[in-house]
Amino acid sequence: MGEIFEKACSLAVLTEAWKWVKAKKAAGGLLNEETRRKVAQNVLERLASLVPYRKRKIQLDEVIRLQPRRLARCLEREKAYRPFVGRY
Repeated sequence: MGEIFEKACSLAVLTEAWKWVKAKKAAGGLLNEETRRKVAQNVLERLASLVPYRKRKIQLDEVIRLQPRRLARCLEREKAYRPFVGRY
């Protein structure tokens, strides 16, 4: 599961899953195996979903990979950085 959370560096990606996890955890402490699997599956589905990005649709995990590159290019060339703002 560590790889999943490394990819999901955006808070927006995990918001809905986190609400569900908090409700489950409040009911009895640690998450059971089934709940962990459901959370992981929801995160993977969201990362694989298509999102509008610069006049085309690409997977969210690809957008996450592109952002550091775009930021680095902007810093090197001292240009304005336009961040990705995800929406539900």
